[in-house]
Amino acid sequence: MTVLADIRRKILEDEYSSLNPVQKEAVFATGKPLLILAGAGSGKTTVIVNKIGYLLKYGCSYIDNGEQEVDKDDILFLEECLKNKDLRKSDRYFSLMSVKPYLPKNVLAITFTNKAAGEMRERIEKLFGISVSDLWALTFHSTCVRILRSYINLLGMQNSFTIYDEQDSIKLLERIIKENELTDKYNAKMVKRIISKAKTAYCSPEEFDTKFKEPSLPKLAFIYETYQAGLAQADALDFDDLIFFTVKLLDKFEDIREKLHRRFQYILVDEYQDTNPLQYKLISLLSSGGNICVVGDDDQSIYKFMGASIDNILSFEKQFKDAQVIRLEQNYRSTQTILDAANSVIGNNTERKGKRLWTANGEGNKIKYYNLSSQHEEADYIAGQILRRISTRGLKYSDFCILYRTHSQSNSIELALKGNGIPYRVFGGLAFLKRKEIQDVLAYLNVIRNPNDKTRLLRIINEPKRGIGDTTLTKIDELATLNDMKFFDVMKHAADFPELQRVQDRLLRFVQIIEDLQVKSEHMKISELYDYMLEAVGYNQMLREYDMRERAQRRENLDEFMNSIVTFEQNSDEPTLQHYLEETALVSAVDSLDENDDAVILMTMHCSKGLEYNTVFISGFEEGLFPSAMSATEPQGIEEERRLCYVAITRAKESLYILSARSRMTYGTVRASFPSQFLKEIPPELIETVKRPVPQKQAVEVREKPHKRTSVLAGFGAVAKQVAQENKKEKISYSVDMKVNHPTFGDGVITAVTEMSSDTLLTVDFAKVGTKKLMANFAKMDIIN
Repeated sequence: MTVLADIRRKILEDEYSSLNPVQKEAVFATGKPLLILAGAGSGKTTVIVNKIGYLLKYGCSYIDNGEQEVDKDDILFLEECLKNKDLRKSDRYFSLMSVKPYLPKNVLAITFTNKAAGEMRERIEKLFGISVSDLWALTFHSTCVRILRSYINLLGMQNSFTIYDEQDSIKLLERIIKENELTDKYNAKMVKRIISKAKTAYCSPEEFDTKFKEPSLPKLAFIYETYQAGLAQADALDFDDLIFFTVKLLDKFEDIREKLHRRFQYILVDEYQDTNPLQYKLISLLSSGGNICVVGDDDQSIYKFMGASIDNILSFEKQFKDAQVIRLEQNYRSTQTILDAANSVIGNNTERKGKRLWTANGEGNKIKYYNLSSQHEEADYIAGQILRRISTRGLKYSDFCILYRTHSQSNSIELALKGNGIPYRVFGGLAFLKRKEIQDVLAYLNVIRNPNDKTRLLRIINEPKRGIGDTTLTKIDELATLNDMKFFDVMKHAADFPELQRVQDRLLRFVQIIEDLQVKSEHMKISELYDYMLEAVGYNQMLREYDMRERAQRRENLDEFMNSIVTFEQNSDEPTLQHYLEETALVSAVDSLDENDDAVILMTMHCSKGLEYNTVFISGFEEGLFPSAMSATEPQGIEEERRLCYVAITRAKESLYILSARSRMTYGTVRASFPSQFLKEIPPELIETVKRPVPQKQAVEVREKPHKRTSVLAGFGAVAKQVAQENKKEKISYSVDMKVNHPTFGDGVITAVTEMSSDTLLTVDFAKVGTKKLMANFAKMDIIN
């Protein structure tokens, strides 16, 4: 090793001294394909951010042999830089330290959520003071949108295409199925899943019958072909198309592929274990040579049902023969007890590369396991433990997460939380963007930008009512097909068609509204256009005709939508309508999780990946529920469920509760349940098993002993029902600055009162325990003053 190479390495080791030795190895590794196996909580994001920063600042400096010509003064200068970090900001320093550094525009970093991509860019700029506006840190879909906007015309499609979300795609399929009288055998959601599976396998409509033929559903290929024709007619792509057509483009046009190879000189892919075969093909086409780094954890591959293939990460070394593999095994999140449990469970899998998590956090408390009598007792126990830990440990509601295998398990848990005045949020419930009024205004904005978007056009043409009936719409559709015209163009030229003479005034009024909005969109900000649009199309007037409660609720959602537009305008480099609609179409569930909400989070185990909480409750740890009964019938099904168990366990930082019930109501029938086989895979010395939990009155001071349950309804939270009835008898009116007393939290002052659909959310500043959020119907507070 030369003197220059030696001093460079010493400086780099010091520059990245906050990383552990294996993390530094991952950051400095360049020159060959790299697979980083990042265990749960091992600082994966820190490594990715530092690696990109290293590539932009230093290139491949660490592995360079340092044979460049330098004089003695240069070496002395670098030795001074080793002692004095202030000198590391000079041009001379970088001229001596950097070896083929990458420009931001030459790096492509692919993540799975917009939130992760945004955080990545922010952290790079903050840590390294580098402008990364040219860096492509994007999701798979956003990456493909950018490529297709430039080149999709080569495939005979419009560069200004619209993106259809799941609901838009389902509506188009429903129309196709209905028009072809296939409703008796074909369900739109089922067909959409099959088409999505075909696209993930890079199968076109023409190839469908040879690769995916279903003898019991002979019209699938026809529906697939008609669906694609409908998308093309609307100048639209669905989510799967974004990747499908990018792969098709790169496959077909070698010059475009080579152009992108020159552009993306280093490619980094996060969450590689979640990639499907089509995403795998995309990465293979985009990458050239060895400048690729994939980061993932084979033990956290849990999205097979969405098309993810664990083979992509397991076979990386076969695809890239000289690949380097680095394992990140030091965990910064959990205690050793929690990690030992996770290691023990996942060690039973055969489809894995193998690693063992460890931590310097200490051994920690044992995992608590409770086998309760029913799902209701399980829910009551969880609520009691949350209240106890808040009062004794000073934790916040947002420190708690309740995980379950299926959404249906949340019902009894929600009632128990509500009955104890515990604020909560169900993650993965009805998404904001799927609410009717939000879908309506999004449809208007999309039609303004692309009037050929037939599916969204049909959604809004009578929203509000305009007297344009189904018979007229069918006739327009027939005329469009007969004359090879777009649907909107037929409306625009309604006066030319005798068949439309009776309704031409109504059609032309609608066309005039849309065209007026199109003109306005060219010079108005999106927020101004949105405000103007609600009045111009009659949406505000329609809301005024709703009853007061529904009007207030929908108005609140529309105002929140305006907030998202304003936020976009303030933060986007390109605050155009096109870019806003793209960003909205590509948003994921995780992007909408507000980490500042002080509320207990309820979610499925699948939704929890990438998140962490002080205290985690795993509900329903029972055979047939977890692992699911379906997993026993699928190849490698149990291994996928075991990976899901590994993910659930490693969400906990300090305390983990595993709960099972001896009986559980399923599909209206109470069935006996038995503890999950995964429980036996956790060493008994790590678990504190309690067969008979503390009686409810002692465990939860604010609760009375539940009354005997006498009906199915009573079974879903008897205490919640009782408290609600008591409050209904005497409705208490709370206001800001009112002094109150809570049986657990003591004296406090109400600082905010938020009216909700069926209750009131109170924010109370308690003298002993700080600020808490409580539902008024269940708070059980006395008014002092």
